[in-house]
Amino acid sequence: MKRISFILALILCCLGVSSCVYKSEGVPEGRVKMTARIDNISEYIEVTVLESEYTFGPHWVITAENTRYFDSDGGQISRADLAAGDTVEILYSGQVMLSYPPKIVAAKITKI
Repeated sequence: MKRISFILALILCCLGVSSCVYKSEGVPEGRVKMTARIDNISEYIEVTVLESEYTFGPHWVITAENTRYFDSDGGQISRADLAAGDTVEILYSGQVMLSYPPKIVAAKITKI
């Protein structure tokens, strides 16, 4: 019985460590990445998610003073440089507001 408990504890420990270590390549710790197409820009940036591990469909992206914008070469741009039809990569905390469409707060938006 002790041996089975030990093996079970070891397996659970290994699973826990592997889930903590997993991080998408190029994504800072504590952030989630999505690729999306901008559909409209108003108070929110309305996007359609093209690729994401966690979500899909239309979203509203909330931008704040600390949201950073970049072009595909890594140069800093502004929110005004974004337009409908642009494809962007969005980094956010992973938190999604329960609304329709869902809302996220962007930490970084890169025009690709």
